[in-house]
Amino acid sequence: MLICTHAERSRHMVTAFLLLRFFLHPRKQWLICYSSHGAYSQSKLALVLFTYFLQEQLTAGGFAVTVNAVDLGMVDTALYVNLWSLAQALKKPVAKTLFRTPAEGASVSIYAAAAAEMEGVGGCYLYNGVKTQSSDLSYDSELQVKLWKKSCELVALQKT
Repeated sequence: MLICTHAERSRHMVTAFLLLRFFLHPRKQWLICYSSHGAYSQSKLALVLFTYFLQEQLTAGGFAVTVNAVDLGMVDTALYVNLWSLAQALKKPVAKTLFRTPAEGASVSIYAAAAAEMEGVGGCYLYNGVKTQSSDLSYDSELQVKLWKKSCELVALQKT
């Protein structure tokens, strides 16, 4: 999470993650057998759900803080170091043309936190620095509340 503070301006929080937008939908077969890709995708969905609900809570509380979810896209990081050998060999040429560098990935988060046009804008999903609609499931307010309450329970905070 990136937090950026400007003098006499609101604060910005950015939840950033690496994924492709179409992975933000859990599939029923993931409930039957474990899939690392499925678990990764569900964790990213949870970040978006949490971001939307957190923005609602901050707004309702009168806090001058904005929170946005930022999809960094595919970034060439050490995340891929544990791929099996053939996948690593295939990834190298692909990464040079399709993946962002770590600096390019970071620039998307910095834009969301510091750009003048993002001042006062919260509860958004940004892909390539553009406000984009996330998966339909990410807007499910009941699921957002359920995640919020479970998160509070897991860290021993009082439920709101």
